[in-house]
Amino acid sequence: EEAFSAVLKMYPHFEKSNEIYFRLGMVYKQQGFYEQSLEYFRHVLNSPPPPLDEADIWFQIGHVYELEQEYTSAKEAYERVLQKNTKHAKVLQQLGWLYHHNTTFGNQDVAIGYLHRSLDSDASDGQTWYLLGRCYMTHRKYRKAYDAYQQAVYRDGQNPMFWCSIGVLYYQIGQYRDALDAYSRAIRMNPMLNEVWYGLGALYETCNQPTDSLDAYQRAAELNQKNNKAKKTPNQLKAPGAFPGGSGALPRQLTGTGGAAESFSSLMSPQQLSSLQRQQQAQQQAQQAQAQQQAQQHAQAQQVAQQQAVAQQQAQAQQQAQQQAQAQHQAQQLAQQQAQLQNRQLQQIQLQQRQQQQQQQRYQMQQAQQQAQ
Repeated sequence: EEAFSAVLKMYPHFEKSNEIYFRLGMVYKQQGFYEQSLEYFRHVLNSPPPPLDEADIWFQIGHVYELEQEYTSAKEAYERVLQKNTKHAKVLQQLGWLYHHNTTFGNQDVAIGYLHRSLDSDASDGQTWYLLGRCYMTHRKYRKAYDAYQQAVYRDGQNPMFWCSIGVLYYQIGQYRDALDAYSRAIRMNPMLNEVWYGLGALYETCNQPTDSLDAYQRAAELNQKNNKAKKTPNQLKAPGAFPGGSGALPRQLTGTGGAAESFSSLMSPQQLSSLQRQQQAQQQAQQAQAQQQAQQHAQAQQVAQQQAVAQQQAQAQQQAQQQAQAQHQAQQLAQQQAQLQNRQLQQIQLQQRQQQQQQQRYQMQQAQQQAQ
């Protein structure tokens, strides 16, 4: 940020200034300074830096509005992108998500329509399949939700939120062992997601395992202090037999395992699941350290690039200054030469005038002597 700002201050007419404005907009968006980010994105809206175009800038503006929770403005910005490109897969995905979760203009059918259009443009994005599954879950279309989640996992099997949602799906239809397996997978991938621990707490509560349930709820509350639903006491747990799922008109099985009537005496406890967290912390810390190192290297590379750009601009400025000084020096030399030539010509004229005067004087003297004789 400092390097970009320094370049703009030193060289306000820098030929790649719009690229710097765009990068500053991205930096401020990542830092949470949304107004500054919008200011820079609007600055380059009419002249985006190559290879970006106006639709790319509107997409970034829409994303900033979405981060600000200005969902109507975000929707309008995304729709501006579709005016330029009706098959923009990422924008269609974002609009689908907005229509899925927004309470003002939310519409699950519209959301599903946008997500299908996004998949028509790019069926390889697991996130789009995942959001489609979320929409079908809202409609209680569990078979379609399951199929969408399977497509998402096929494309990105290491995303813990995908497995968390699969756990919710299995829980809703009463396949509790499958729900436990999905939650366990999610925790092995990322033990810091409060949604997974809350879902696990609900699962244990449903299965009448109050100790395990309270442990899982406590873990969820530790990870997210705002999750008041997870702050439960033993007296707040539901009584055995008061739980939905496992019977009725809902499908009993989507795969070959599971069932609400199975015994849960051998279920993995939160303590056992927490041990997975301890085993993965070292790996996670190493990954974080590697990510930080890569980020530092990237930042250093950007800084070096900016320094090189500044140095190049300074060198060009110095070269121009030297050329101007050289031209001034040559002009001064030429002026001096012209002045010297003019002086020599004047001296020659004066010399000729004196010689003529002397000749005239001698002639007059000779005339005077002749008259005297």
